[in-house]
Amino acid sequence: MLKKITRPMIAALLCLALLTVGTFAWFSFNNRTPVRLEMLEIKSVVTLYRANDMNRNGVPEVAATPVAMKYYTEKYDFVELAKDYAYSEETSTDIALRFSVTDILPGEMRTFKFALENNGDADNDIHMDFDFSIVSGRELLNVISVRTVRTLKNADDGSYVLDTENAKKVYFVDYYGADLADGVFTTSLPGLVSATQRNDPECIYCDYWLQFCMEPLSAVNARIEELNATREDADKIPLFTEDSYNALAGLSSSDILFRINFDVTN
Repeated sequence: MLKKITRPMIAALLCLALLTVGTFAWFSFNNRTPVRLEMLEIKSVVTLYRANDMNRNGVPEVAATPVAMKYYTEKYDFVELAKDYAYSEETSTDIALRFSVTDILPGEMRTFKFALENNGDADNDIHMDFDFSIVSGRELLNVISVRTVRTLKNADDGSYVLDTENAKKVYFVDYYGADLADGVFTTSLPGLVSATQRNDPECIYCDYWLQFCMEPLSAVNARIEELNATREDADKIPLFTEDSYNALAGLSSSDILFRINFDVTN
């Protein structure tokens, strides 16, 4: 008889204990601050390369072994200089990669390449600037231009070629005295959602060549005269003499920041 009474009592006590614990846990859970799960709005990779160009004519040497990029095979010889990751929960962010234009002579070019990869879901507008806030050899930049050329897929055979027809050229003297050459060029880069919708997984990548050239004296002064026509007398840019121009030959501009801004567009 004692066993028959004890077992029901033990079961009842266990049920009461479980109910108490469950009730306490329910109220405790609902009084907590909800957990906020953050999703990355921007998730991109930027890699900067320098070309091996013995002739300094803007066309790199052909690589002994072509390099497989993310979406094409690069036949030219480029050396990786720097890489950075644009990861942000915000809808806008920027990164900066440092490089130098060295030992350049009139008519010569220094060629770089940067590769963009958008691993986020959202499409991005991308603005690319040059930041001179820490540069040394700033005066040399006033005789240098930069030409940007995008690598695009050839519609005929699917190969990747330089889009020279739509190349853009900028004179740095246009930003005379400024710390930032802003909005030098822009592009857009689809995200993973758009890539899936387009059935084009390669659209999340893009590559640009940057060709820095020491412009001839006549071209530099012609550009300065165009700029001076729109400036007040006190703000006019001095023309280069032959001596002042030649004094810049063979010099370098170091610690230029290549700044890239990412803005979510969808």
